[in-house]
Amino acid sequence: MVRRGAWKLNYYHGHPCQLFNLEEDPREMHDRANDPNCKDIVEQLTHEVLDGWDPDHVAARMQAKRRDNQILSQWANKVQPPDYCRKWTIWTRSKCNRQKKMSAE
Repeated sequence: MVRRGAWKLNYYHGHPCQLFNLEEDPREMHDRANDPNCKDIVEQLTHEVLDGWDPDHVAARMQAKRRDNQILSQWANKVQPPDYCRKWTIWTRSKCNRQKKMSAE
């Protein structure tokens, strides 16, 4: 979402954006994104909202993380490790390894 002056653009990756003139329409009831008179405003604000990030890259990374989480969830359901081994952060992995060493001694 970006707001400049009276204009507010809601950007949704992979979906049509929304454009509102908040001075004329403070309740955001009338989407102006398809208004030919607002084409330049939509292009300018879309360029601004996307400046500095790549939504396709973000979407690909999120999809990869969802796949990883699904694999980890399936593993956890099948293996049923102790609670102290369920979180997959460096700290918990090292704690899990310390717990294994302590229980082996």
